Amino acid sequence: MFNMAETVENQQHHHQHHHHDRRKTHHYDPLPICVLLLLHLARVMHAAGAPGISEIRIGAMLSTDEDTATLQEAVREVNDNSLILPGNYQLNVTSIVMTTNPIESAIRVCEKIIPNQVYAVISGHSPELYMSSVSVSYTCGFYGIPVIGISARECIFSDKHIHKSYLRTVPPYSQQATVWADLVEHFDWSSVVTITSSDQDGRSILSTLRKRQKHNELFKIEKSITYKPGANNMTDTLLEARKCTSRVMLLYASEKDATTIYQDTQRLNMTGNGYAWLVTEQGITGEALAGAPEGVLAMYLEQGTDTKSHIQDAVRVIAKGIHSFVQNEGIMPPPAGCRHSGDSLWPSGQLFYGNLVDATVLQGATGAIDFDKHGDRKSAKYKLINIQGGEPVTIGAWSSDTRLTTNHVSVIWPGGTREKPEGYELQTHLRVVIMKDSPFVYVDEQDPMTKKCLNDTIPCLATNGDSMQCCYGYCIDLLQVLSKELNFTIDLHQVQDGTYGDYEKVNGTEKKRWNGMIGELVDGKADMIMAPLTINNERARFIDFSKPYKYQGLTILVKKADSGTNLLSFMRPFQISLWILIGVCIHVIAVVIYLLDRFSPFSHPRNAEEETDALNLSQALWFSWSVLLNSGVGERTPRSFGARVLGVVWAGFAMIMVASYTANLAAYLVLDRPQARINGINDAKMRNPSSAFTYATVSKSSVEMYFRRQVELSSMYRFMKTYNYKEADMAIEDLKSGKLDAFIYDSAMLDFEVSRDCGLITVGELFGRSGFGIGLQKGSLWTQKVSLRILELHERGKIGELDLKWITSKQCGVKSIQPTTLGLSSMGGVFILVAGGFLVGCVINRMEIHYKRHQQTKERQVELARVAVSHWRGTVRRRRKRNSSKYMVPAPTPEPVEKRNGVQGASSLEKEMDGAIPLAVINRRDRTIPMLQLPSNTYRWGSSADSFCSSPNSLSSN
Repeated sequence: MFNMAETVENQQHHHQHHHHDRRKTHHYDPLPICVLLLLHLARVMHAAGAPGISEIRIGAMLSTDEDTATLQEAVREVNDNSLILPGNYQLNVTSIVMTTNPIESAIRVCEKIIPNQVYAVISGHSPELYMSSVSVSYTCGFYGIPVIGISARECIFSDKHIHKSYLRTVPPYSQQATVWADLVEHFDWSSVVTITSSDQDGRSILSTLRKRQKHNELFKIEKSITYKPGANNMTDTLLEARKCTSRVMLLYASEKDATTIYQDTQRLNMTGNGYAWLVTEQGITGEALAGAPEGVLAMYLEQGTDTKSHIQDAVRVIAKGIHSFVQNEGIMPPPAGCRHSGDSLWPSGQLFYGNLVDATVLQGATGAIDFDKHGDRKSAKYKLINIQGGEPVTIGAWSSDTRLTTNHVSVIWPGGTREKPEGYELQTHLRVVIMKDSPFVYVDEQDPMTKKCLNDTIPCLATNGDSMQCCYGYCIDLLQVLSKELNFTIDLHQVQDGTYGDYEKVNGTEKKRWNGMIGELVDGKADMIMAPLTINNERARFIDFSKPYKYQGLTILVKKADSGTNLLSFMRPFQISLWILIGVCIHVIAVVIYLLDRFSPFSHPRNAEEETDALNLSQALWFSWSVLLNSGVGERTPRSFGARVLGVVWAGFAMIMVASYTANLAAYLVLDRPQARINGINDAKMRNPSSAFTYATVSKSSVEMYFRRQVELSSMYRFMKTYNYKEADMAIEDLKSGKLDAFIYDSAMLDFEVSRDCGLITVGELFGRSGFGIGLQKGSLWTQKVSLRILELHERGKIGELDLKWITSKQCGVKSIQPTTLGLSSMGGVFILVAGGFLVGCVINRMEIHYKRHQQTKERQVELARVAVSHWRGTVRRRRKRNSSKYMVPAPTPEPVEKRNGVQGASSLEKEMDGAIPLAVINRRDRTIPMLQLPSNTYRWGSSADSFCSSPNSLSSN
């Protein structure tokens, strides 16, 4: 029915346009007449089917009596045209003048408008009637009666929570943001600064601009500055805008606020060459137009203030809505008053509102009319205005259909130039945000005496924002080099929340925003991030990165586990079974060599002297050990050929075993590295997390982002969230103390920690490889300059010098392939073995001394007893000789005593001991020595038994 009515309307215009020509030619086409008659008959038949609805009442709250008269005329035109309204329907209007008192306006709506059972209310608007318009809309919306505004452009009327059934024939002020975006793209500016009021309209236009900017991404909003409406001085706001790089200013302000801003901009010299000012319609109306600077670009809604045309369009929209509305069945009449009993909401009101929103007028008094889901008009036409010589000059147009078009008039820019400004001015003073993270950024307190930073440190604002501290480190040195070579100054401050930044939901809502250092960069609180900031795609969507100044990856830091080195580490090359076999072989070979040499006919001694040179078992054992230990053979060697062949084979065996032992000892001790409890990211303890093995990283860091993005690491990410630390230093301290088992972080920082503390070690291969870059605002003009300079610093070796100064350390090796230095803990067993051999040798020597003394004592006892017996026998013989000499019988000659065991025989001692008589016998318990009574003129014994026993030559002559 809607399309049919629109066709009829178009045919009516066509019919009226050609009516004069048909009358002149007296030629009539019967087909259009038949169609019109059939359509009229259909309306009549439909009206007959709904005899209870024939009059459509509408209400109106307008600003003046002239507007009321205009409305009456528009209603009559619609009623007179049978092609606009369906069937026999007629519009009947009840109109009153709106007052400035919103409460009184609401009461008058309830008393004079709603009791007439109106289907819709047309609402006027003016700046002084703003609150009354809000009151009328809210009151009618409470009862479900649609309201059509004809001049209200404030964004509050788009809020369907308050104005449930409001629509308007004018677009809201926020639509001008779309014109802004097209102008910025047309002039090819890369960044802008927005200056908007802090009220709802200012927030709405800024939101619309941001949506457009995110959709196209052809430019960026460098900074969004808001001001409080009605302020008498805007200097602080404008100074904040002047600090920005962009020189394209987008201003939304009321007429009064725009006048104030224009005055302050001229005083701050912000309307000269290089600047571009784009303002909304309010900025060139009334007093604001008189104070607008030269070269301002603005826009003006065509027929935006033509109240008469908008009233006509509102009536046409109602008529269009009725076409669709009357096609529905079960339509309920509007409420008959504000105090009507029962449910006050009109049941069919929302249906009628939907028909009005869907209505389209192709040829309205103000052009084509259509609405969006909020009831705001979509189709609009704006004139593009340029202030030239204090007067507004039209330089083009903008419409929702054709977008931006320009005419032959050239644009005059601020400063009176006709050359388009570049839209930016490179800032030479940058706000740099940093964060404490060794060895890249260190933070110390200022010198207490001078209150200054000494020793190549630079001042930086503390995290609390109240005091100054001194910063130094890898990143600070790099920043100073860039500052010097690129000619910019810096203002250094530490991030307040102490984090790199994470993209989190705000207050549990679906809206997300960045915090930390990245949040400061996105929000315009900083111009540069100078920290070990990992480059990743998630961050690159919101900020720009320079070329990496350091390449790195992720690794795992753990404490060194006990390598098992003990005093017997030198025995580790061979297993215990092999050591036992070697020991058995040594003694078996010695016995076999002894036997082969003993029973060989070529090595059997032929006389007593050769027998003393034969190889005995002790010497065979010494030979076997000497060959194995390669210590040289200093005693007798095998004499038989068979024994010598076995000795050669044994020497070959010893060479192989010694060489194998030496090689394995080097492998176990020289290249031995402490083993960690895990071997990398794919270790079962990492992939299957449990409280028995805890690991973590730094919260809101790039490492946490990496684990959050990787689906296969999701279980590790959920486990780590419980243990994550705010700072890396805290995690490393807990790792050293044993509270944490492993710490996952950037390899550059962890290699630095390993170089400082020999008790730590990194395990596994690098994963998640990336690089550290300098963060800058999205679209920053410094990005390319900083990137090129970093590449040049790489080529010049300056980055390598910084690595050597701050990261590389001589204390502990970083790479696990470097050999360890052997210490006492590794080779102490060898020294203990030597000490043991020394002690065993001393003990055996002492035992030999005692054994020899005991043997000598027994030999002396036996010798003394033999001497005593020999002397006794000699005495007996001499007595017999004396007795026999009487009878002239010669005495027998004593038989010589053989020399035994190297002791002098009795035959020689008897001559010296002639006449000696034994005086005592040996006391074996006291181990005393028998004393002999000697002639006083011949011999005497030593002074004591000890002196006698101490040496075989204890006897001495007077």
